[in-house]
Amino acid sequence: MDPLLDEIERFLALTKMKPTRFSLDAVGDAHFVRHLRIGRQYYPRTALKARQYMREYAEQARAGQAGGHGVPVSAAA
Repeated sequence: MDPLLDEIERFLALTKMKPTRFSLDAVGDAHFVRHLRIGRQYYPRTALKARQYMREYAEQARAGQAGGHGVPVSAAA
């Protein structure tokens, strides 16, 4: 599995966030996760955006400000 997709799949499982919500919020493309799952390539800049979104989401969860998806504070890092 692609390392980025693996990270995203873990994030989605931990946060119970829908793939479309993640895709829109993280990179502005509603189909991003679906396309990754079928092997689509991505730009390094897009991977950075996705990873930054996950990192910031985890930081907000620690501060009690996450978007209501119930991120376990220790798990989303």
